[in-house]
Amino acid sequence: MFRKLGLMMMITGLGLAALNTTPAHAIGRETITVPGSFLQIDEGQTVSLSVGEFRHISKLIVRAEGIHRDAMIEVLVNGDTKGTIYAPGSDPSYIVTVGEATSSIELRGMRGRMNVRGIQAVVAGHALDPSRYDYSQGRISRPIYNEAMELATRAINLADQLADFVSYKDLGTYVLPLKKAAGRAYAVASARSPMSTRVHQALWALKNQIAYARDFLNSTMERNAAYEVAVQLMRLEEEIEDVLE
Repeated sequence: MFRKLGLMMMITGLGLAALNTTPAHAIGRETITVPGSFLQIDEGQTVSLSVGEFRHISKLIVRAEGIHRDAMIEVLVNGDTKGTIYAPGSDPSYIVTVGEATSSIELRGMRGRMNVRGIQAVVAGHALDPSRYDYSQGRISRPIYNEAMELATRAINLADQLADFVSYKDLGTYVLPLKKAAGRAYAVASARSPMSTRVHQALWALKNQIAYARDFLNSTMERNAAYEVAVQLMRLEEEIEDVLE
């Protein structure tokens, strides 16, 4: 069975309700049903579906089947293909990783006719301001006036990215404390001179929090999807140390 590696994974024998897990809610996310997602898509047809407010979408859960024979569609977000779904004449579910903020998704028929039997989206629990969204980086942009703010902003964004790949336990032990330390550093650096003692203390606290998570980051590097995020966090620790010396 065809699938686009890293973007889509077929889930067999699993109902949609079972995918609405507690950790998703616990970290400020919720699972919603995309309105109008019970439809048929013909080859060459493109359908746009609204997901409501402009929010970050972690993943889509698509339930689909080919009509009379196998069929294929693309899933697009902000003009980029996020997954290619090949559906035989049965009724499985598919996971499509998105990792971007949007207010709509598109489905494009590539072959045959597909019966989409509902789409659920795992989304952030709060809306974002689209005017401040950096589409090239997939995150909200923050004002940066000095190097300390830039380092803290990178740590916040990397922690957000890492949250999609970790267990609930590791999230509470490593990722959220790291993000809190980065948030404090950003707040202090935005209100004070970048050379002040308070800024240095906040950056040291952030560096120490990354160092505390080093073993966790090393193990995270064994997972392909999170490898680059873990590498960037460890590199960030070295950069903070260079700034403080």
